[in-house]
Amino acid sequence: LVITLRADFYAHCAGYVQLRQALADQQEYIGAMNDDELQRAIEEPARRGRWELEPGLVDLLLHDVGHEPGALPLLSHALLETWQRRQGRMLTLSGYASSGGVRGAIAETAEAVFADQFTSEQRTIARRIFLRLTELGDETATGDTRRRATFTELILKPEETDTTQTVLKALADARLIITTQDSAEVAHEALIREWPTLRGWLEDNREGLRLHRHLTETAQEWINLNREPYVLYRGARLAQAREWRSAHEDETNALEREFLAASIEATEREAEEREAQRQRELEAAQTLAEAQRQRAEAERQRAEVETQRAEEQVRTSGQLRKRALFLAGAFTVALIMALAALFFSAQARGAAVTAQANERLAFSRELAAASISNLDIDPERSVLLALEALDTSYTIEAEDALHRAVQASRVQMVLQTHPPGASTAVDFSPDGKHVVTSSRRDEFVKVWDLATGEPLFTMDGHCAIYSPDGKRIASVVADGTVKMWDALNGKEILIPNQITATICVFFSPDGLYLVTGSNDGTLRIWNAKTGQEQVTFQGHTGFVPFAFFSPDGRRLLSVSDDGTARLWNARTGEELRLLSDDQVWSAAFSPDGKRIATVGGINENNIHMWDAETGKQLFMMIGHTDSIIGVGFNPDGSWLATSGADRKLKVWEAATGRELFALTGHTGEVYASDFSPDGSQLATSSTDGTVRIWDLSPSHESLTISAHGSSGQLAFNMDGSRLATINDKEGIKLWDAHSGSELMSLPDTGSNIGDLLFSPDGTRIFRAADDSKVKIWDPATGSELAVISGHTGPLYEIAMTRDGKYLATTSADYKAKIWDVSSGKISDTPLFTLQHSGVVFSAAFNRDGSKLATGVQDGTVIVWDTTNGREIRVLRGHADAVTEVVFSPDGTRIATSSWDGTAKVWNVSTAEALFTLRGHTGAVTSIAYSPDDKRIATVSLDGTAKLWDASTGEEYLTFF
Repeated sequence: LVITLRADFYAHCAGYVQLRQALADQQEYIGAMNDDELQRAIEEPARRGRWELEPGLVDLLLHDVGHEPGALPLLSHALLETWQRRQGRMLTLSGYASSGGVRGAIAETAEAVFADQFTSEQRTIARRIFLRLTELGDETATGDTRRRATFTELILKPEETDTTQTVLKALADARLIITTQDSAEVAHEALIREWPTLRGWLEDNREGLRLHRHLTETAQEWINLNREPYVLYRGARLAQAREWRSAHEDETNALEREFLAASIEATEREAEEREAQRQRELEAAQTLAEAQRQRAEAERQRAEVETQRAEEQVRTSGQLRKRALFLAGAFTVALIMALAALFFSAQARGAAVTAQANERLAFSRELAAASISNLDIDPERSVLLALEALDTSYTIEAEDALHRAVQASRVQMVLQTHPPGASTAVDFSPDGKHVVTSSRRDEFVKVWDLATGEPLFTMDGHCAIYSPDGKRIASVVADGTVKMWDALNGKEILIPNQITATICVFFSPDGLYLVTGSNDGTLRIWNAKTGQEQVTFQGHTGFVPFAFFSPDGRRLLSVSDDGTARLWNARTGEELRLLSDDQVWSAAFSPDGKRIATVGGINENNIHMWDAETGKQLFMMIGHTDSIIGVGFNPDGSWLATSGADRKLKVWEAATGRELFALTGHTGEVYASDFSPDGSQLATSSTDGTVRIWDLSPSHESLTISAHGSSGQLAFNMDGSRLATINDKEGIKLWDAHSGSELMSLPDTGSNIGDLLFSPDGTRIFRAADDSKVKIWDPATGSELAVISGHTGPLYEIAMTRDGKYLATTSADYKAKIWDVSSGKISDTPLFTLQHSGVVFSAAFNRDGSKLATGVQDGTVIVWDTTNGREIRVLRGHADAVTEVVFSPDGTRIATSSWDGTAKVWNVSTAEALFTLRGHTGAVTSIAYSPDDKRIATVSLDGTAKLWDASTGEEYLTFF
């Protein structure tokens, strides 16, 4: 007896004891056929039936079938169709071709099953199944591939279970899909490419399908990560998903619906929490503002006097009106008195209105002044004060205060972590997605999700720290023992031997060992898995709150209450060096292990930098106004952070000791800090009960170069490592953009400079000037490579294609020219001369160099085809000269700036002005897109730069 069974029905046999046993003892698994087996499956039946196969037919069949799981039924169907079109006893290539081959066979089968076997409801379900079993490729269905999906994903609603299973069985019976015990996939990718019905579904709403697929996969990831909140949709992604779902409610399954509901709930909860936090901060700001309000009391009193005077005039005017009534016989006098009454009444009302407006203006200016004076103390509060000032009455002072406060504030998130008054430790997870906080006050350890600002779980202890692999957290509990926790769920990981009598605990760089400090002045190294003691260190005479491994794990650095910092051999326990006995509070190794920073000292506000090998002090830094409590290096060792009792965290340049900036906002002592693994964020903890996450991305002046006595043009090379500057007296100078040191001077003087740029590969510098020439320099040798002549008027702007092959020049001679600069020998004959109706001020190539846009004196922008020099279209709308033109990164839009005080964004295809950027009060001289295409920056002669939303034209920020 031989029984054949499809893989997806195998599990059904488990319910029959004897059959289950027989299958276990006698089963033979039949896999997919290889090419030789498929060839025999074609040729042997034909030979036995004395049918002939035209040469080449077998090879074509094998090629078309490929190695798909559903190859055999497709092959059988194609052979049957070919046999029905045979010529005598020969199966021919022409017969196979006319049948549609394998692709035609599967498409014909799919259409027959879909159209003839299914009801309307079943066809709807079949459509959903095929769409979910297709992996979207490029912009056409020909790039799509098959995808495996579980039955749980394919069954959208419980009430559709039976119908969906019926459809799946019918599709599997027709060999259109392959099913296993819990999943399904398309039998052959030819079905996706060749079945017109499926291709139509895919092309109808490809973007919607992509959005749905992202939802499906993200929801599954959410489940796989135990419903981690940071996976949930937020912002624009959630808005798109909600919009799509509103039109496709019946196409989501239970998991997708649950995921979207959780995303909506989390977003609403976060919005409520942000609003609550904003209200709390606003109340605090209003408290401060109330104190500032008292300074405006004199102004208000003066306003009250004006109001009283106005009321007195109103009463006077009333008496005049009464007197006029009694003097009815004296018409002339009565008329005069009435007119006087009306005049004084209007004057009184105007005075009252003016007094109130002056009061609001005065209070707005007081709030703005309070915002500015508060910048160094709490930039966040400065933002709130500036907003309140603008809400009270618009003033230039209030707007300026808001811009300055926004630029000064670096805080990204405030976590209400532990009760105020206690010291709190903080440590980033190795992936930078979480922080762990711990406090001696409440003896709790909390893990926080930085995507949401929410605590994930709570454990026992203090002095908590992540293991280097991020899988474990070690903490010290109240009885002095060390506990180990699973960093993913907060569950305790048992250690066979108890680690006792400790104050602090830290991991070794490889995560295999722990070092602990204790009350008796000893240090101990333990096996992190077994808890067995490895080495004991003795020498301190006071308790040890800090002990760290060096980055290579070979040394230990300890800080004690006895005021000393000591260096130890981590393997032997031998003391290597007494680093300092000057009342050290904290210490840290640099990432390369070559330097050690300590804080403390007689004045308690000094930072000392030491050579870790020799113990020699390198330099000392002073900057805090009270005791320094903590110190730490950033991941690359270039910055040093110190936290102090003066409520500030300061960031220093580790190589020189130069103070870079300070972070203010905590209302208590800043106890500890930790850099994120990528160095882009800093976490600080304070006795005010909060942990703040700060943005460390550059936003301030990083370098000053005394380049020239007077202003000139400048240009960066592509990687930003070199800067070229120029003016008419000193020529071109080349600078190191990181250090500010001058690298080279090129003697290019005597002409007023129009423009300057590097070639994309950095091997050439191009300069244009009013001498109508372009000079080309070698920045490596300082030699002049070539001179381009051809214009008859001064040059303004030059532009280059991304591949560095073509250069565009603009001139006062009403022309723009395109030059081939790809070779060392450059001709004075341009590829194309583009004639304009006025002076050409600006030019820009699109990304692939196929188009050039030029800005003209008459306010027009002309788009040219660079392959033939022909005009494509003209953009009209500016009322004055176009000073700058730039393509968006995707090439679909052009942004322009103009002497008319505006900037515009245009659709390249239609020449339509999409929107106008208004707000500058002077000519807009320059405009640029951000690399991610999300923002536009403009610069104006009004002394400001503005940042705009590139998709809506909404103003983000003004820089003064």
